[in-house]
Amino acid sequence: MEIYSLLKEDKSIRKIEKALNRDPTTIAKEIKKHFYRYSKCNRS
Repeated sequence: MEIYSLLKEDKSIRKIEKALNRDPTTIAKEIKKHFYRYSKCNRS
C-alpha cells in the first residue's frame, strides 16, 4: 500500500498501528486524516 509508505515518514504511524490493534475503524479514520494532510501538502 502506497499510503503506508507515505505514513512511514510520520512518527504518528505508531499511533495508527496501535489504533489498528484496537479498532479497524479507527485506523481508517487516521489514514483518511493523514492522507488528506499529505495530499494538501503535495498540492502547494
